[in-house]
Amino acid sequence: YYAACSYNPGCRTATNFIINAKPAKPTASVTQPTCSVASGTITVTSSLTGLTFSIDGSTYTNTTGIFSGLASGNYVLTCKNANGCISDSTNITINSAPTVATPTASITQPSCSIATGTITVTSSTTGLTFSIDGATYTNTTGVFSGVIPGSYNLTAKSSSGCISSPLAINIAPPSSTPSTPVAS
Repeated sequence: YYAACSYNPGCRTATNFIINAKPAKPTASVTQPTCSVASGTITVTSSLTGLTFSIDGSTYTNTTGIFSGLASGNYVLTCKNANGCISDSTNITINSAPTVATPTASITQPSCSIATGTITVTSSTTGLTFSIDGATYTNTTGVFSGVIPGSYNLTAKSSSGCISSPLAINIAPPSSTPSTPVAS
């Protein structure tokens, strides 16, 4: 810009000045928490160079544009250029890590006439698969019948692969069968 002032007829004084433009609003990609990684990452995807970045509006020490290990919450991404000008903000949300509630179940213990038990999941969450061995998640009904006596850990798995904490279940051996009476 050029500014001129007239103080005396025929005499002008000129002053040049520059108005620094603020940097463009940054864009970013977000890696949300998963079942195995409980924190999120914000990665600036703008082709902006020579900037420092902030997700709290005050700390501009990040020069890579990568913010990792972030807890769930709302973040305000801005950037600052060498002249100290700050961009408009980009609001970013890191979700909570996905979880699956520990399933609940009812147990039918073996009896004199049936030597195996039944485990029936009573969880109201839909779209889960269940396991009593921690490896096979093919059960979609939540009913395990013909279970031999022993200790089991019932777990649920979501469609995104998250596995619940286990519910310990014990199938007891059947009651002693009375000996066959001897008749005379």
